[in-house]
Amino acid sequence: MQNGNRKGIAQWSKTYAGKKFYTSILFLALPIILLVTFTFIPALDMVIFSFQNRDPYGTNPTYAGFSNYVTIFTDKDYLETFKNSLYYLVGSFIQQALALLLASILCSKIRAKGLFKGILFFPYLMNGVAVSIIFQRFFLKGQKGLTLTERSTLSLPHWVLTRYCGSMLTSRFLQTAAWCSFPYGNT
Repeated sequence: MQNGNRKGIAQWSKTYAGKKFYTSILFLALPIILLVTFTFIPALDMVIFSFQNRDPYGTNPTYAGFSNYVTIFTDKDYLETFKNSLYYLVGSFIQQALALLLASILCSKIRAKGLFKGILFFPYLMNGVAVSIIFQRFFLKGQKGLTLTERSTLSLPHWVLTRYCGSMLTSRFLQTAAWCSFPYGNT
């Protein structure tokens, strides 16, 4: 090769291929840093910790050798835990296989594709219907049952809602929204 045909790294980095390479490196840097930080380093620490005995606060670790592993594979409680985990592992593979099968059915050109989509979407609709029936039972029985408890603990009094929020339907809707979002901290 002649000296004139060689490109230096500085010249190469200015070409389209060089810019594409550096852009790819930059886009991959953050996910790789996060993967190493939050997956590989904790996994390595877990392996190191498995050979140690520790107090509840994690201070004063002592070397335990393989005694922790002997305990795990000989104690009945740990073996029951492994059995339960294996059950869920096998179930997750079955679930993934069924999900892929259903996805391929819904993406293919078959008859009654809309029927399959409706059957898959139907449980989501039933959840809303069930919740609305339950709330209808709670709120249509006058001043009895959950409504008094719900008004006093989770939302404003009934007279405040009806006076300042308009109709009774609006107040019931606001109470229901407050009651539904209470466990999630959205009130």
